[in-house]
Amino acid sequence: MNLITNLIYIPYKGILKKKNNNWINPNKLFPNKWRSILTTKVVYYNNLDQLEKELFEHTTFEFLWNCKIIEVDTTNDDIDKILVATNAIIPIFSFPDWQYINLVEVLIYSAAFNE
Repeated sequence: MNLITNLIYIPYKGILKKKNNNWINPNKLFPNKWRSILTTKVVYYNNLDQLEKELFEHTTFEFLWNCKIIEVDTTNDDIDKILVATNAIIPIFSFPDWQYINLVEVLIYSAAFNE
């Protein structure tokens, strides 16, 4: 490895190994209704093999189990919540030891909040 690779690798490795030990592992089965949402709305999910789909479902469920999704001046359905979770999971899906250690809630607004 050259110097640039070493400089990039050290911080990158440190970020990937962080794990939130306070996160709770879901103890319920992934709802079929949610699987249907993934199938119809998330192209990324449809390109995974069966084992990857199961892991993606678990990781999505884990995110929803541990991160509150709060509606501000709006009401959202399961589709919105699943899409928020999958958009959080897709960028980190290839990193099995990585979790959002500082993310505890996501706010969903009905419209732009900074006009």
